[in-house]
Amino acid sequence: MVDASVAACIDAGKCVIMSKGAWYILIGIFSMAGLLLVLLFFIAFFTPGFSFLKAKMTKSMLVYIVNRSQIGRFVIGKHKTEGILDIRKIGPVIMTENSHTREHKSGLPLFFVFGEFAGTLPLKWVYVLNKLREKAQKENKPIVNIDGLAKEVGLKFNEETKVWESA
Repeated sequence: MVDASVAACIDAGKCVIMSKGAWYILIGIFSMAGLLLVLLFFIAFFTPGFSFLKAKMTKSMLVYIVNRSQIGRFVIGKHKTEGILDIRKIGPVIMTENSHTREHKSGLPLFFVFGEFAGTLPLKWVYVLNKLREKAQKENKPIVNIDGLAKEVGLKFNEETKVWESA
């Protein structure tokens, strides 16, 4: 003997699997999940958010690498030995005193690395270099490279010993 509710479902179109309200709720949940997934991809590909998150989770240091074209990127550095950070695919980087700051919200140490030096520079150096550059521009002798800067501070590069010496 077949139950009456089962028999009613055998005919096409008579079975109701989900109510309209449940269907709309399900569509709303999938829409929100899709929107959050698009937002997650946006954060992953267009912001350094995941670098900050990974550094916070692994208790590593965050490094901002700047190259000559003034383009920078965030990478994660592992503390290798005293005064040296190891950055994957780049290598060791020498840290100097006062070459970092702390990011306010996460509290992560953020080091500034200048690509061609393979080391961090104290933040005051930028101020000093800008003051030297302004002084040279007022005297109509613009500083465009390291040789101009060395001339301004009274140094000369010795080609034989490969050392900067007093001029």
